[in-house]
Amino acid sequence: MASLPPVYWEQLATKADLTASEQRLGNELRSEFAKVYGELHSLRTETAAEFKNLRTETAAEFKSVRSEMALQFARQTRTMVFTMLGLAVPILGTILAVGLS
Repeated sequence: MASLPPVYWEQLATKADLTASEQRLGNELRSEFAKVYGELHSLRTETAAEFKNLRTETAAEFKSVRSEMALQFARQTRTMVFTMLGLAVPILGTILAVGLS
């Protein structure tokens, strides 16, 4: 205490001053936490809505791709069957012609 500069008694903080300061700081912190919580809740709601929209768009796109793939597979299968028949008939004819002679 001897090394402190001279101070008047009314300038010293009392327990009541410290309690009031603590309450003020606590109220400010609670207010800030409530504000941050509100912003996080809003962000979470927006993000959930965006993901829902993304899932809907992706599902529609996959449905379109799936139907296009089914159509292309059907075309490819038809082409392969007719190509195999086109090759099998002359080969069978050649085998029969060689076998009969």
